[in-house]
Amino acid sequence: MSPLILWRRLTPDERYLAVKAYWDDPETKRPVDEALLAQYRKARPVFYEKMGLGQKLRELAKAGLEKKAPFSPALFLRSWHFGERRDLLIAFLDGCGFTHEQGALPEEAPVLSAAAYEKGLAALRGRGFSDRDIAVYFSTLLTQDELSAENRWALLKPFTDAFWAAAENNPPEN
Repeated sequence: MSPLILWRRLTPDERYLAVKAYWDDPETKRPVDEALLAQYRKARPVFYEKMGLGQKLRELAKAGLEKKAPFSPALFLRSWHFGERRDLLIAFLDGCGFTHEQGALPEEAPVLSAAAYEKGLAALRGRGFSDRDIAVYFSTLLTQDELSAENRWALLKPFTDAFWAAAENNPPEN
């Protein structure tokens, strides 16, 4: 699944929270993002500079839905998981027995084994995370996997495929 497909499956509230996490990240280049958004929307930069934060974030979230947008939903998703959803990320990695630094894996992190997956999933469910939260997190990991050759998270695919197939029959309100 591509980051764009996952982004489209999120609710508007989830997309907003992910963009907000991206915007709140100290490494985000806000003036550059405003200029890119203005250029992409064919608007004057001052229009976005003067726009309220909530509206600006909704505009970024909407732009992330479009294929040719200058913003990658992968950046928004990564910021969201390393920000507001870090406890989910840490619970899974701890449950798997992976060594990490506040949710960030070392370069030579192991490939997920079936036993580690079962333990990590049990840890998430034991902490009360919903299947939707888990599926969004696992899908985010899989989108990162597609960008690398390691295929580290391949065992997550059956869970996400089953969840999203069931969700198509019962979609969230968008």
